[in-house]
Amino acid sequence: MTERQDIIGREIGLNCIGCSIADGSYVPPGGIIRETENFMLHQDPEIPIKGFLIIPSKRCMKSISEMSESEATELVMLCRDARRALLSFEDIIRCDIIQEERGHFHLWIFPVYKWMTDMFGDSLDHVRPIMRYAKENMKTEENIREILGCVERIRKCLSLREGSGLLGSGEDDALDTELFLEYKREDIDKEDAQNETVEFL
Repeated sequence: MTERQDIIGREIGLNCIGCSIADGSYVPPGGIIRETENFMLHQDPEIPIKGFLIIPSKRCMKSISEMSESEATELVMLCRDARRALLSFEDIIRCDIIQEERGHFHLWIFPVYKWMTDMFGDSLDHVRPIMRYAKENMKTEENIREILGCVERIRKCLSLREGSGLLGSGEDDALDTELFLEYKREDIDKEDAQNETVEFL
């Protein structure tokens, strides 16, 4: 069986990718965006779609039904924070949140762009074809740099929220969203992409 490769050409291996990320033996492109007690947030390592975020659990489980109340709350808060960070990208139409009970628990935050609806329609049925298309056609240096710039921008947005004292507080949601929307500036995308060094294998 051929080993899987990530978007920058590194081998992922055939072991459980969730466990590999949790134990630090594999680091996804751009690194871990945010880490909580029981979860992590990172860019999807195999599909070159900007802002396609994954939240895996640290412990090996398959279903949200296996989580404690505190774990479930922690997951929802991290998912909400990540989705709010994606508000800073004007080209994202919406996000679909998906979780399949197969393998190591991971939740997808899948951004929907106009090119996707133009090419594939507007249905969850088209997520797999979109991912296949991206994997076959979008693994370019320019796109990978955009993706890594996006990772850094999301990291900055989440740090901004943390610095505001609102992270996980549930207080002043209007201000919270406004802080994220301050990052709707094209120069940040360009700066992050230019400063990101990508080594393709």
